[in-house]
Amino acid sequence: MRTPKLKLLFLCCHNHCGSILAEAICRHLAGDMIEARSAGKKPSGTIHPLALRHLAAAGISTRHLYSKSWDENELADFTPDAVISICGQAIDELYPRWLGSTRKIDWSLPDPGTDTSNLKRAEKNFHHAIATLELRLDIFARCLRRGVLYCDSLLLLDQFATTYPEACPLCVTLTPPRVLYAEPLAWQG
Repeated sequence: MRTPKLKLLFLCCHNHCGSILAEAICRHLAGDMIEARSAGKKPSGTIHPLALRHLAAAGISTRHLYSKSWDENELADFTPDAVISICGQAIDELYPRWLGSTRKIDWSLPDPGTDTSNLKRAEKNFHHAIATLELRLDIFARCLRRGVLYCDSLLLLDQFATTYPEACPLCVTLTPPRVLYAEPLAWQG
């Protein structure tokens, strides 16, 4: 019998950058176990060009990504197990009421697409966002692959909001992140 996929919804205000990165990275790292989607309160209608460029450079598919609203029509066929807020706003401010009591998790990453006036700084911001999301989602995917119980996996997602675990007791030992704005990390397992 096939285990149903865990469903995660990544939210941010405009669904043009952070939540798009999270959706794509999650699909890339754990698409066999997680159905990931993203949406925004006020979608911009476009994906930030640097987000697309950095995903492509990392070998992560951008197929099926688009900026979308979190309204009920857009996500009518999707009932998430957890909702993860990616932008810096409080999750209660972003949380769509129609999701009811779905588990809320706040990752609050700075939006790498807000300041693109300085290309070098923008590049570092995108590297940092991608490295952070890869770290959290890679550890999470490893836990799922090792048979972590569903409720424990959601607890792990919540804990990743406040800390970078040096090692997950349920997984192989991982090294801590190098520095802020590091290149996406390649973990040894």
